[in-house]
Amino acid sequence: MTEYGRNPLIIQFYCMAIILLFLVSCSEMETKWTREIDALGPGNYIVNSISSLKNETYVIGTYWQGQEDSRCFTAMYHNDGSLDWFNVFESPGVKKAEGIEIVASTSSAEQVDAGKEVYVLVKTTNANGHQSVVLAGYDTLRNVDWQNTVISSEGTLDAALLSDHVGNLYVVGWEKDSDNRSNIYVGKYNESGDVAWFTKYYNDELDFTDLQYDMIRSNYLLMTGVLETSGELFYIRYDASGQFMGYSIHEGLSVNELSSAKIDPEGNVYITASIDDPEHGEDYVTIVYDRHNNLRWTSQYDGAAHRNDRPKAIAIDESFNVYVGGISENEEGIPVITVVKYDSTGSSVWMKNLPQKDAAELILMEPRYIPMGRYDEERYLYIGGITGDKAFIARCNLDGVFSWSNQYGQSGTITEPTAISGHVLAFQSIEDGQSHARIMKFGPSMIIGLARWD
Repeated sequence: MTEYGRNPLIIQFYCMAIILLFLVSCSEMETKWTREIDALGPGNYIVNSISSLKNETYVIGTYWQGQEDSRCFTAMYHNDGSLDWFNVFESPGVKKAEGIEIVASTSSAEQVDAGKEVYVLVKTTNANGHQSVVLAGYDTLRNVDWQNTVISSEGTLDAALLSDHVGNLYVVGWEKDSDNRSNIYVGKYNESGDVAWFTKYYNDELDFTDLQYDMIRSNYLLMTGVLETSGELFYIRYDASGQFMGYSIHEGLSVNELSSAKIDPEGNVYITASIDDPEHGEDYVTIVYDRHNNLRWTSQYDGAAHRNDRPKAIAIDESFNVYVGGISENEEGIPVITVVKYDSTGSSVWMKNLPQKDAAELILMEPRYIPMGRYDEERYLYIGGITGDKAFIARCNLDGVFSWSNQYGQSGTITEPTAISGHVLAFQSIEDGQSHARIMKFGPSMIIGLARWD
């Protein structure tokens, strides 16, 4: 043996390296911190939307004490979980305010120095019961800098906030007019709240019961729903200039429930829903159209036990693989979390279940669009759901391996997730009839200063 090989320091170094590699390979994810939202004092809280950036987390939600009034709150937390600011939305004549969605982004180099741009969508109700959808932006001091009433109605309103992450905002939704007709609306706004364009669309063929929205980058905007009378699926597309690109109905298939819909940067449409199978109960059905409204493929999933299978969420990656998450009942009739992967032609790649003993329900799945980047931490699905009376979060890689899961909640309470973004999960706990809202950040376990995501 050489002098180099006999050096005890070298031997110790290699032994330590082997030990460290073993420890890192066994490391898991962990909860970094959990914070209860209670800045307004005793009352009921719920977080409806999260926008998680690298070093900050922004949340929006609703606070109420009784049935007569509610207030919209917005808050920002630092990476270590400390609260930076908390704001309550105020507007003249507003009796109720519900926080719908929040978007935080940096749209230009000049704004990096000024801080992140924060935009919120709020649904308000006045003393006469009339509803409005309000888009608002915050200044650098985290006060409302501007607010724009997108739409008002004496009937029912629905709304969502989308962003193309270059400073443009899109408010989409539907409203019931005085004749009880469902009008779809779309508006594009710049970072100052100015309207670039706003349009409404009504079609008596589209009497729908549900509507979901999606946008990837700034190319296309998708609205998907279910027809009231036939149960058939339909979708509508707009481009970023507000040009109506037509609608398409998937004829001949009646669905129980629209689960999720996505659109990719090329304009391909992905829809998943639950349908009834006369012999095997409910099944997943996944449908894909190209940008010219041609049906590319459709697939039906029936679990090995041939019991009820209900999808909940859909995600796509840059290679146009499709991931459908939901539940599938096993031989004992216990619903287990199930994810199915299809390739770009609709062929099944794998089907995986989350290891579990108790009944579970999938509620959230993030991200909706998976970049095929060089960073391993981007190549995972994060699944939020409920099992028993507790909320849980689980991680699944793109090969179908569930490498981590954790539960949250206390005995005697009902806890379920309400929003997810990045590595931050919000959940609601019902304790003695009171709604408590908490946010939780998870990340890689730290072992002697080293971190690992898998």
